[in-house]
Amino acid sequence: PSDAALTIRSLGSDQFSWMAGRDFPVPERPLVAADFSELRILSLGENSIHFETVSTWLAESGSTQRPDLCNSMTVLAMLTAAGVGGSLLPPTCYHNELSSGDLRIIPSRPTTPHIPFSVVYKARQKTDLQIAIAEIAAEVSTFDSI
Repeated sequence: PSDAALTIRSLGSDQFSWMAGRDFPVPERPLVAADFSELRILSLGENSIHFETVSTWLAESGSTQRPDLCNSMTVLAMLTAAGVGGSLLPPTCYHNELSSGDLRIIPSRPTTPHIPFSVVYKARQKTDLQIAIAEIAAEVSTFDSI
C-alpha cells in the first residue's frame, strides 16, 4: 500500500509454487488444499504476506489446516527439502534445489498468486546507503515486472 511516510520501490513479483522434498510423490493431477491434508504445511510467520497467502489459499479451497510457522524462507526451503512438510516457495529463488531434485513442485489448483516484492524505507529518515541499496536491488532483481 502507498504511505507518504514510506519510500516504496517495486522489485517486481514472483509466482510462488507449492513444493515438497524429493521423496514426496508428485501426482499426475493438480492438487487442491484438501489433498494436502497428509502433508504438513510450513509458512512464514503470521504477520507476513506469505502466511496470509498460504492461509487464504487453504481457506478458499475449503481446508481448515493451519500451517506450522518459521521465520526464514531459507529455513522453510531446507525443511521442505528434508521432507518435514510442504511450503509455498518462489521457484526462481530455488532453481538449484529444483534442478537437483531436492525440491519438487507440486501442481496445485487454484493456481498460486504472484507475490510482489519491494524495497521499503522511511522517507524522512532515508540515507544515501538506503537509496543505493534500493537502486542496486531494483537493478539486479530477477522478479517479473509488475
